[in-house]
Amino acid sequence: CAYQWRIQSVQQVTLAELTRKVETTQLALRDATNLLRRADDQVMQLDARLSDSRASLRTNEQALAAQRRESQRLQFSVATHERLISEYKQAVAGLETKLKEAYAGIEKQNVTIKSLVSQRDELATKLNASIQDRNDVVARYNALVKQVEQMQAAQTNGPPPETKP
Repeated sequence: CAYQWRIQSVQQVTLAELTRKVETTQLALRDATNLLRRADDQVMQLDARLSDSRASLRTNEQALAAQRRESQRLQFSVATHERLISEYKQAVAGLETKLKEAYAGIEKQNVTIKSLVSQRDELATKLNASIQDRNDVVARYNALVKQVEQMQAAQTNGPPPETKP
């Protein structure tokens, strides 16, 4: 009986130790399970964030592609406008040259017209003087004709003939 008591006591100690080990293992297992659940939750959160980040990345890539296309379109537009501006500048330079030539021609014409006006005025003055001289000659001639008529009338003692104005 003592022997049996001894075996039972050793078995009880061993059982107590094993029970403690089981409890410790269960506690550790529970802690590990809780830790695993938290880790799973974190993984799911990280997975959701990763999905959001991937969606955001796709959106950003699409926006970036759209902006690159717009940038290329604008660069092409700028190149086109620069070419047009260059053409307009050349056209303006050509027109300015033609305008300067036209202004020079107009200036020459103005000088020629002033000279012609001066010559015309001089000829008009000479013509007026010549006409005035001829009018004076005609007036003297008419006065002389009147004198001659008066003298003839005085010789014939008749009334003077009527003159036509």
